[in-house]
Amino acid sequence: MHCVCFRKPNDLEWSSLKKNEAHHALKLYVFNVELHTWFLDLDVDVTLVPVPNHRAMKLRLHETMHEYAHTLSASGNSVLDRLCVNESFYPWYLVRRQLNGATIDTYEEYEWTQQVISKLENDAEVLVYANSQLTAKFFDGKVKVFGSQLGSEGAIRGLSSILHYFGILIFRALLGLIKSPRKAQNLYLYGSFLDQKLFQVDGKKLIKGDPIFQYFHDEVGIQDDFTTVSVFKNFGLKKYPKASLWSRGPRFASRHLFFERYMIQAFLNSEARRRISSFRRTVGKNRQEQYENPFYQFLNNRLNAQKWQLVLAVVRFEAGLLMMDHLRPKTVGGDSEWTFAKYPILMAAKAKKIPTYAIQHGIISHQNIDYNFHESDVSNKPFVDKTLVWGQGAQNRLSSDSVYPQDSLVLTGQVRTDVIPALKKEKPTFLLPNWNKDQTIILFASQYLPRSQELRDRLISDVLKLQAEVENLRVIIKPHPRELSDLSPFKEIARQLGLKPEIVTGDLYGLISLSDVVITFYSTVGTEALYFEKELIVLDYDGVDGSGYIKKGVAHHCNSYDALKDCIHSHLSAGLEDKSLARQRYIDEILFSIDGNVRFRMLEKIRAMSEGGVQSNDNA
Repeated sequence: MHCVCFRKPNDLEWSSLKKNEAHHALKLYVFNVELHTWFLDLDVDVTLVPVPNHRAMKLRLHETMHEYAHTLSASGNSVLDRLCVNESFYPWYLVRRQLNGATIDTYEEYEWTQQVISKLENDAEVLVYANSQLTAKFFDGKVKVFGSQLGSEGAIRGLSSILHYFGILIFRALLGLIKSPRKAQNLYLYGSFLDQKLFQVDGKKLIKGDPIFQYFHDEVGIQDDFTTVSVFKNFGLKKYPKASLWSRGPRFASRHLFFERYMIQAFLNSEARRRISSFRRTVGKNRQEQYENPFYQFLNNRLNAQKWQLVLAVVRFEAGLLMMDHLRPKTVGGDSEWTFAKYPILMAAKAKKIPTYAIQHGIISHQNIDYNFHESDVSNKPFVDKTLVWGQGAQNRLSSDSVYPQDSLVLTGQVRTDVIPALKKEKPTFLLPNWNKDQTIILFASQYLPRSQELRDRLISDVLKLQAEVENLRVIIKPHPRELSDLSPFKEIARQLGLKPEIVTGDLYGLISLSDVVITFYSTVGTEALYFEKELIVLDYDGVDGSGYIKKGVAHHCNSYDALKDCIHSHLSAGLEDKSLARQRYIDEILFSIDGNVRFRMLEKIRAMSEGGVQSNDNA
């Protein structure tokens, strides 16, 4: 018997495996070092199968999804064409992110199990201990799959949650009808509803708002020719924003409107309602489509779970058309353009020949499927007219590695950096009680690693040990936003070490400005540390180098606690190796400029679109 393991067996499964092993009838296969070590510690003979890493598998899944989108089903058409609303709106480009996130684990289990089976005899009996029962859908009776949980990705939440959601939409729609919006404005689509602490752009005091775009929001809010369009997100949220945020307009905006007023109008418009109903029937029929490739069939079935999200996206598209006809805006744009909330509105603007723009909101990696396109996608024109990017690196990534038109990419810089000149000039020492200029501050940027809890615990432990073993050192832990709901791992590890951790959740840029050294695994916080010219240490035990900091020569690599401790001692005594030239080249590639004026350049480029367009190389 052959057994493929993606997880630790439960007690009953383990008992069965031990019986087979006792009769020398078991061959066991695993794919990660942690599970391999676990079995070896139990004195079980196990084979560690070499496979591509998670990042490589994500890229392979992107290719598989692209092929599925363009492959004809048994009925003779592709899902890309089946879901097409009109030549301006292809919902496939909207839903593929959800499919990618919901299927990557199952894809890995399918591909890696196939790799094992391909080397066995045809009549071999195979057991698979999977993380999801979805994996069972790919194999015949000779392969028995035992999943630890039912896959429910994309499933609609309970009726009460849906009623709550639509209650919010109706309330916002009624608010929107109270006030008549201005026409012929530049429309900025807003939907973050974040209320986090960050520094005012002059670095003087803390305010509440969006930590990524607040400085741009503040400028948009005082411009006479801009109106902020508040757009509530699609249903299915794990947690809705506070009512104080969604029941009023954005506090930064002197002119705003609630987009939901047009959604109600779309439901009341007979032609729009007819098109929405037609699309709903089309999506419903999609479950009848058949594919020879079992994974294509699986993707098609998973897409059906997104039915009502897709229908609501078409409602937004129809509402967007009505809004364009009513307001005749100069431009329409925003950040996070590939969301269910905003993409349909942007495509409605394109359908009405109104210039559209998007703003880069994070580092655009090769693993981000939102920005991965092929030549066969170009004719569908899925992009906005202009994308405002941070620097040359993003421009090259989108034009060379993807297929964005070169003249659609506009260099502006990263708006969050507008506060850096102020924070460099005067450090916000009030963020850290008892701040001491003679004390070396180490900032550990923790990461959310749901796949590798043991790795995360080891990282936390090694960083905290510095606090106990190195004199005159102050170790600050900055949790990832997705870790804030449960800080117990940090506290428990510290308790085991006999330490009291200093966990700080304040403004990231303020904390970086106060630190001397930033430690990370591969978080993008490492890049932001380089903006402030801080020493960057990558604590990476296996040389994963997830963000390329080591390869690009901008970080000091430590592969063990002893190496980390030695690195800190070197910093405190003679100083670390000078990496300033490599770091400057790295920053020059990522950012157009850190001059405190990004928000003004963004406004300038957006206004230029309504006056005849913007050239990607016009960066004065």
